[in-house]
Amino acid sequence: MRILADECCDAQLVAALRQDGHDVRYISESDKGSKDRQVRELAYADQRLLLTIDKDFGELIVRLKELSHGVLLIRIDDTDVDLQIRRLRQTIQTFGDTLIMHFTVVGPQKTRHRSLSLKGSG
Repeated sequence: MRILADECCDAQLVAALRQDGHDVRYISESDKGSKDRQVRELAYADQRLLLTIDKDFGELIVRLKELSHGVLLIRIDDTDVDLQIRRLRQTIQTFGDTLIMHFTVVGPQKTRHRSLSLKGSG
């Protein structure tokens, strides 16, 4: 899976995804200090799922309907990276390619998976 990990994501999470064979571009390695809109644009242009813990992407992508290839929003305490890794792996295994064009919220015990509508549609 092609993923763009936001700067706020832990490096251990990125390493685990890479270890699993995913193609992960990490903002902290390539575009440190990028604003949210720039991160969203990079992910969309490169057709990558955006991995983040930043709820502001919900505003940009769900409410304002800015274009996205898909979002994985982790809502797990950032001090529990092991749980983040476990839950993200479970989510990827469960949803696979259906993560594309969806806004997926990964919590400690449950996952919400919502289809993204195109800009300008209801």
